[in-house]
Amino acid sequence: FTLNPLQVRRPGRESEVEEVSGGRVQVTIRRTAKELYTDFARSEVYGWRIRVNAPLMAPPGEINPHGFSYRDFLADRDIYAVQTVAADWGSPPPVETLDRGEGFFLKEWALALKEKILGVFVKTIPYPESAFLAGVTLGVDSVLQNVPCVVPGHDRLILDECRVAGVTHVLAVSGQHVTIIAGMFLAILSALRIPMRIQ
Repeated sequence: FTLNPLQVRRPGRESEVEEVSGGRVQVTIRRTAKELYTDFARSEVYGWRIRVNAPLMAPPGEINPHGFSYRDFLADRDIYAVQTVAADWGSPPPVETLDRGEGFFLKEWALALKEKILGVFVKTIPYPESAFLAGVTLGVDSVLQNVPCVVPGHDRLILDECRVAGVTHVLAVSGQHVTIIAGMFLAILSALRIPMRIQ
């Protein structure tokens, strides 16, 4: 998950806290800490204030000349640092909840709606088709991790097939998705005779 950092502590100067403004941090939870993933990689966590007790690292840059730069890839998404959380190794815990506050109400509403739609997919469409539909319509590719193809004789994963075919962008919330959703909202608001300024 990603978070907006408010404060950081320097190594060796744990008593000193520095304020942060701008940029985001990507936090990766290893498989050894599955319970943390269940707790924090959910839409309901949006708006919470948490403390991550893990080293803050710069993403790796371009390893080979003219190769892929993970640092530039993340910077395009306003992410400038990464943290990796391993198993719960005692005190202090790797991730602590400080305040279960609320975020921007429209984003909270949108995330709750996304969870409801995802729930409908899971209840009405068999797996793994429901996972693929969630990726295409909602941009949720995490449910496609380690999902095998249903084609007989194939041992490849769906995400690998999408990468080979060059269609992984379909599984992201793209500009086209946003345009369609914005158009739907404009149509609904204009039908309700909401003033143009509010629309």
